[in-house]
Amino acid sequence: AHVGVSGGRPCQSGQFSKPYVATIILMIAPKSVEIKSPAGTNILRFDGDALSIQALISGQVQGLGGNMFYIDRLNDAKPGFWENKIEFQRIYNGACTRPGEKEINASLNAFLDQIKANGELAKAHEKWLKLPLPTMPDSVEGVSFAA
Repeated sequence: AHVGVSGGRPCQSGQFSKPYVATIILMIAPKSVEIKSPAGTNILRFDGDALSIQALISGQVQGLGGNMFYIDRLNDAKPGFWENKIEFQRIYNGACTRPGEKEINASLNAFLDQIKANGELAKAHEKWLKLPLPTMPDSVEGVSFAA
C-alpha cells in the first residue's frame, strides 16, 4: 500500500493547563480498501495538506495519514466514500502559559473543570469541530497540569 503523509511543525514547551481538545492522527482510505496495520507500507511524504489529499483522491496513494479533519475535506469531494481505518495518536492540547504562572494556570483549570462538568465544552466541540468530545487524560507522563 502507498500512504501519503503531510508535514507538521513542532510545538514550543511551556506550562500547560488540563487538556480541552485532542487532535487525532489517523489513517483514512476508501471504504473498499482493507487496512488493518501500517506494516509493509510504502510511505510517501507530501508538502502540505492539499497535496496529500489530492494524492488520495487521484489514486496516487491508497491511504492517507493525517489529522481528524481530513475526512471532512475528502467527503466534500466524494461523500461517503472514505473511512477512518487506524488511529495512530492523540495529541492533547491545553492552554499554554509561562512556567510558574500559578494563578493563571489555576484559573484556566477551574474554568475547564466547570465547562466540562456543565457540558459547555462538549457542545462547543461538537459545534466547531463536528466531532464528539474525546475523553481527556487525567495525567500525561512528564507534563504537569498545575504550575
